[in-house]
Amino acid sequence: SGHRMVLNYRVLLAYSLLRLDVLNETRRYTDPDCGFVAERCTTVQRGESAWRRVRTGHVRPRMDVGTLWAACGKDRTVLFQEGSIELPVAMDVVIAKRLVSHIADLATTGLRHGLEAAQEPGSKWEAALNADRFGLYQILAGCL
Repeated sequence: SGHRMVLNYRVLLAYSLLRLDVLNETRRYTDPDCGFVAERCTTVQRGESAWRRVRTGHVRPRMDVGTLWAACGKDRTVLFQEGSIELPVAMDVVIAKRLVSHIADLATTGLRHGLEAAQEPGSKWEAALNADRFGLYQILAGCL
C-alpha cells in the first residue's frame, strides 16, 4: 500500500551559521507479504501544490534519497539508503564529508535510541502507536 506525506522543518547547523528550511515529500510503499518498506524522499519543487516559500534567512537544500527497510525475521531489520543532498552554499569537500559523517552518525544513533525507547511501556510514543491514526503501524507490523 502507498503513503504520502510532506514535511517542512528548519535545521540550524554550525552554531546557526547554516540555516536550512527543509521541504520534502516522502512517498512510501509497504509490502507486508514480502516484508519491506520502500520510500523516496524528494524536495518539493516550486509550482507544486505543497510548495512553500523559504523562510527569511534560511536556504533550502535539494534532496533525493531512497530508502529500503527489509524485515529479517521477527526482531531484525536491514536498512539500505542511497541518494544525494545538495546544499545551496559552497563548502570545502573535507568539511562537507565531516559534516555528512557527523549527521549520519547522529541520525543512526537517534534512530536506534528512539526505536529502543518506543518499545518501553509508558514511552512518549505509546499513545501515538496505540492510536495508529493513519494505520501505518498496523501495516508495518504485518511486514515482520
